[in-house]
Amino acid sequence: MNLYQSGLGAGMEHHGDTSIILDSWVDHLSCGVLVLSAAQDHWQVLAANAVFRELFGNGVGDGEWESFWASEWGRSLRQNAMICWQQRTRLSYTLWDWQVTLSPEQSREAVVCSFVPLKKQSAPPWTSYHDAIVVVDRSGIVRHVNGAAEQLFQRSAAEFVGQVFGMPLVSGEHTDVDILQKGGAITAAELRVVEQTQADGITYAIAALRDVTERKRAEELLRLQERAIASSFNGIMIVEMHSPDYPITYVNPSFARMAGYGVEELLGQSATAFLAPDLIQRVQNEGYEGRHLLSQTQRQGHVFWDEVYVSPIYNTWGQLTHLVAIHADVTEQVHARRTLEESEDRLKIVLQMLPHGITFSDAHGRFVLFNAEMERLTGYTQAEANACGHFLPLLHPDRHDQKLAWERLQHLSRTGESQMFETTLRRRDGERRHVLVASA
Repeated sequence: MNLYQSGLGAGMEHHGDTSIILDSWVDHLSCGVLVLSAAQDHWQVLAANAVFRELFGNGVGDGEWESFWASEWGRSLRQNAMICWQQRTRLSYTLWDWQVTLSPEQSREAVVCSFVPLKKQSAPPWTSYHDAIVVVDRSGIVRHVNGAAEQLFQRSAAEFVGQVFGMPLVSGEHTDVDILQKGGAITAAELRVVEQTQADGITYAIAALRDVTERKRAEELLRLQERAIASSFNGIMIVEMHSPDYPITYVNPSFARMAGYGVEELLGQSATAFLAPDLIQRVQNEGYEGRHLLSQTQRQGHVFWDEVYVSPIYNTWGQLTHLVAIHADVTEQVHARRTLEESEDRLKIVLQMLPHGITFSDAHGRFVLFNAEMERLTGYTQAEANACGHFLPLLHPDRHDQKLAWERLQHLSRTGESQMFETTLRRRDGERRHVLVASA
């Protein structure tokens, strides 16, 4: 249907106010009509008839069209209106169960949009919006709700309409609210409020509510994770990998204390001050993930040992964006290990000097100590003793002696009890010697 060919265009030509023409002519049409200004591509609403307002729940000329333009209807309409005006041609398309026709009116620099149902509508299109819609009059009485509102509040439309809404509504308001559902449960919602003035002059507040319970839960979980990271005993550092100087974008208080700086002082600094450049390069080039022991120097000059675990962070498209480094001050452990190693070295020196043959074996039977006297006594070096695999048959060629030796070793392994006994050993050169053995 071309509205201008039906006489509407002529009527608008003789009147200076488009909204007056709509009130007197288009409001009698059964289809929805919307007139958009094409001047300077602003696409402002010039007028809308009563059918359109009833279908979509938006006012005319009050500037409160955000929810409509953000909907699938609004986005599709604006895109096609631009094509219609740029090509100066009539355009028609189908959206859901509606036939939408756009006609350019060059003399008015406007696009007239008509909306004709392809089949009988049981409810306005806005009832299928995901957002809950509640229409409230100036007295605070609910006049209309859509299906999404019934679901959000867990109440039927009959329980809503004619009742006081009970929630203050301010035009332009955008905030989060708690919704008390019929069963007593509380859910979180995002609230937007606009005003609409009907043809009868009555102004209504239209509340659009979106269930944000899952978003709130995700935000709370994120806050918990942030608090856990901030209070972690380990130092945590996040590095931006797109910049050539690898700036630090986050550190928790533990790392700041470890490094001797304030948190704010570290942000923006190059991570190369705390991570070896070649290590950062491995993460960037290879996606490397691993643990390293680094010697760090605090701001005050104190040197400490830092066990750092580095891991790459990728975005949704698989692109490397950040590096996370988890630091642990292991200075005490490193010093303790070195002290133990030094003690072991001193003990080995002492044992090597004793005039008795002494051996230490690990859990696999390999000699970790085979002192000089033991090499002189048996004629074998430590390397030769370990290389043969089974040393006892070399020392005890007699099967009876071998059996006794194995039984003694098994008893020692099982009970941990020390033993002392006499036995006969055969040296590498074949000489037999009687020895006193103490095992523990």
